[in-house]
Amino acid sequence: MPVRSPLAALAMLALLLGCAEDEAAPGEPGGPCRVGAEPCVVGYGCGAGGVCTALEPDMGVTGYAAVVDFPEERVPGDGQTPVEFLFTIETIAPDGERRPYDTGEPGDPDDAGDGAVFLTPIPPEAGRVVPARPVLIDGLGVAEFVPCARGDDPQCPEAALIRVGRDEAPLESIGDSARFLIVQPAPIEPDMGPVPDGGM
Repeated sequence: MPVRSPLAALAMLALLLGCAEDEAAPGEPGGPCRVGAEPCVVGYGCGAGGVCTALEPDMGVTGYAAVVDFPEERVPGDGQTPVEFLFTIETIAPDGERRPYDTGEPGDPDDAGDGAVFLTPIPPEAGRVVPARPVLIDGLGVAEFVPCARGDDPQCPEAALIRVGRDEAPLESIGDSARFLIVQPAPIEPDMGPVPDGGM
């Protein structure tokens, strides 16, 4: 129905503009976390669902925030083809200061850093992450996800995500990737050998 009143038209325009303004930009409070060393503005960390949420520095507890940049929305579930992805982890001091997460020197108990991290697919039946306990350089890590075999494994799920946790609390997420689909892989075309040239 057409809007005949100028006042009603202005009200509708204000409502539409208000909806657009409610969508926070990446890295801003309430917006999606950015990929990189600083996923959110100062005083905010990457919380559940990949949204920038306010930190609570007065609690006196060190916090951790991870951002997983998984490049695919659909992964062929062939049980063998890896998908490489990047992730960053920050350590957030009680005063709100942020620095790259330090996994320490492997095998050196005097240089444990912030502790080892653990990457796993959720649900676990979705496949495996290699390496599951990566070493970070300036808070940046690289790993591969190897999916389950969609056609052979009845427990292979339709969707999954990659979760980052710390060895000290492996079930507690400090960051998740976006959810992605595990799809049936395309059938492999049989090799028919050289094509005959018709006797020419």
